[in-house]
Amino acid sequence: MTVRVLLADDQPLIRAGLRMVIDGTAGVVVAGRPGREPKPSSSPGSCAPTSS
Repeated sequence: MTVRVLLADDQPLIRAGLRMVIDGTAGVVVAGRPGREPKPSSSPGSCAPTSS
């Protein structure tokens, strides 16, 4: 089972640090992150769980 995480923070450095931690964690992947805007590009509701 894979856990999908939506990264949404207004600080690029914090997002990068969280991404490094998540990338090093088995069974966890980054499902989405915002571009240059501080608001998330997708809402948690649009990241529906999937069966593996």
